Amino acid sequence: MSVSALTLSLQEIANSFDQYHLVCISGYTPEEILFANKMARKASTYFFNVDSFGYFGYMFEDIGLNYEFEFESDSSSNTKEKSSIDTVELSSAINANVSSPLFVLMKGLFRFWEKHSRYPSGDVVFDTEEFLAMKNNILLENKASNRERTRVPDKLANNFLQHLGTELSPVCAIVGGVVAQEILKVVCHNDKPFNNSFFFNGLDDSGVTCKLI
Repeated sequence: MSVSALTLSLQEIANSFDQYHLVCISGYTPEEILFANKMARKASTYFFNVDSFGYFGYMFEDIGLNYEFEFESDSSSNTKEKSSIDTVELSSAINANVSSPLFVLMKGLFRFWEKHSRYPSGDVVFDTEEFLAMKNNILLENKASNRERTRVPDKLANNFLQHLGTELSPVCAIVGGVVAQEILKVVCHNDKPFNNSFFFNGLDDSGVTCKLI
């Protein structure tokens, strides 16, 4: 096995995605993430995007259509069965009508970037007000129940904004561990993979998977 480091732009790297079985990116803008995912899908390369913001972290994976895997159907007999799943690109997944708290905030983040070509600042009142309005509009569009809305309060959104651009080692370790486990699972085609995202909230130590279609 050989390991090498390349100092290339994402554009240059994406043009060679067909040389890799799997790519995992982190720290890019929504625009760059969507571009990288598109190029990975075109190259039939498994795609992972992972990032963290203070107490929060997420992972998205696109492993293409008809991804086949084996899973243990009966632990007592160690018998294996085969199955398959279809995943979608992030450009479609980000529009899913899912009211999971961190997904709603990530969706708002993408919308803010699409409008302003930058992330909102938690220290700027107008940015905060606009982001909170986007968050509430997303919940309305998703026809979220009152209970679901209470799980995405303004306080959580404000905390999310205040930690954009920061990293906490414990959160990175937890999210990184989940992603590493998932990558091994996908490469080995062993056990059912997440379909197709994972969100971690370090404020209450909760991690959830969501199917975004």
